[in-house]
Amino acid sequence: MTGSRRAVEAFAAADVVALDGLDGLPRGLTLADLPFAVDPEAAGRGVLGAGARHAWVVGESLVYEGGVRVWLDDDGAVLLLEGEDPVDGAGEPLLVPDLGEPEVLLEAVLDRLVLDGGERAYPSRGLVVRVNPANAVVLGVLVFAPTTGEDYLARLRPRQEVRRLLAGAPGAGTSGAGVSQAWVSEAWVSEAWGSGASGSGAWGSGAWGSEGHR
Repeated sequence: MTGSRRAVEAFAAADVVALDGLDGLPRGLTLADLPFAVDPEAAGRGVLGAGARHAWVVGESLVYEGGVRVWLDDDGAVLLLEGEDPVDGAGEPLLVPDLGEPEVLLEAVLDRLVLDGGERAYPSRGLVVRVNPANAVVLGVLVFAPTTGEDYLARLRPRQEVRRLLAGAPGAGTSGAGVSQAWVSEAWVSEAWGSGASGSGAWGSGAWGSEGHR
């Protein structure tokens, strides 16, 4: 079996050093094989790679403060694990370890910012680490079955969206000027508002958004 089940446990612990020494996710992994619970009510669909839509469910975690998303293939097997904003046992952000030269170096998104070189991909190891280059803080960890850089880009890479403030959005907070505001992704604006969606239903997938990430 390609990949190691130990990689699943290392991901759950946000142990990037251990992940670097393993071979990514085993193929054929199911939700029942995961060492953490998932919430079937917190689910949705998003875009991977060149545009294919896949289902995802939210995994429970005390390590990833930004949440865990479990991406599934068309047969319901685990395709990719994605965790955001990992912290250590003291609740402090993790700093990226020395993983060597990335096989693929890409942009990462942090709210309104596009971080050049922020996504460090090691597809042959089944590992991607998103980093803030300014301070080496780990923003995200992705684990999947080992593959090529081309396949990661075409089939596995989750779409990231630069978020912007949208005045008057449902469920929004209030700015200092009393204007209702919320952070949304460009994809959400295009899909939800373009189709005439309104009210709390348009925000149903919560902090993750309908397509993009924080």
